[in-house]
Amino acid sequence: MKFLFFFLFLFLSQKVYSVEITVKTSFNSQNVEGVDVLVYKAEEHIYRDKYLFSSQTDKEGNARFRLSEGKYFLAAEKKLKDGILFGFYGLNPIYIREPQTINLILVKYEKDFIRELREKRIEGFVFYEGNPVENAGIYIYLDLSTELKGPPYLFAVTDERGFFSLDIPEGSYYIIFRKRQNSGFGPPSSGDLIGFFPQFPLVINKKGVKISTNLFKIPEKRDLSKNKNLFLIKGKLVLKDGNPAEKYYVGLYDNRELLGKPVYVSTQTDSNGNFSVYVKEKGKYYVGIRNNLGDTPSEDEEVFYFNEIDITDANKEMYFEIIID
Repeated sequence: MKFLFFFLFLFLSQKVYSVEITVKTSFNSQNVEGVDVLVYKAEEHIYRDKYLFSSQTDKEGNARFRLSEGKYFLAAEKKLKDGILFGFYGLNPIYIREPQTINLILVKYEKDFIRELREKRIEGFVFYEGNPVENAGIYIYLDLSTELKGPPYLFAVTDERGFFSLDIPEGSYYIIFRKRQNSGFGPPSSGDLIGFFPQFPLVINKKGVKISTNLFKIPEKRDLSKNKNLFLIKGKLVLKDGNPAEKYYVGLYDNRELLGKPVYVSTQTDSNGNFSVYVKEKGKYYVGIRNNLGDTPSEDEEVFYFNEIDITDANKEMYFEIIID
């Protein structure tokens, strides 16, 4: 009896929040009823058919969940006669720590969006609204441990036809596509094109695949500063002579030595030295400044350690003026 009471207490003590997800299509407002909205626990590997919860949308395109506090991946799909509708939330994984209303955009994939190749490679075309997308980045990851951030396992760029091709060993992969309007890193910005391949993980055995992918545009009205799930770190970099430090990055690391890739990285500082970085998860971080991005800094790279910061619910926004000396 005590054993049962203990687990009942643990269950009742968990914080549970109402989450409403509204699906929209990238091309019109139709087909939003009967969409399967899928919730996955954020783990290194998620599998399309092995979701934690699912719910179908109503006539208005809304699906509702009760989720305990934690990190989740969100996706949605609907089978059509001539293909599927598929969507993957652009800020995945999302940390649920309060009631949420989330918009999730669906794009259409034709029936033959994936075909088998005799050669062991992955190739394909990237489109937006029926037009090929040039200079779109194809980021291929072995798992989701980095939350689809940082250097990928394999990378390719589309040509003027929206085409890409690369050799790939046997394995299972997660593929994300991005075309940024401006240079920089961090969460998707208004006007960016983004997409996530709807077969996940994509398994490559003895043969390769040819794929066709559609992207959607991040709405122009989207304002990350109003997203209650994100913490904002912003500020200004200044050289010791008083002039702004342009074209630097501010990284948040999980170690004081600034080894490995940063957990979060800012936009590149502008001509006035301004930067901003959005953070999904509270906690302790070590702030470093670099003039390049990548993994552990090389010996000849400029790297500056600034300070240790503690991000909590009490400081949703922090500002620093940093002098590089």
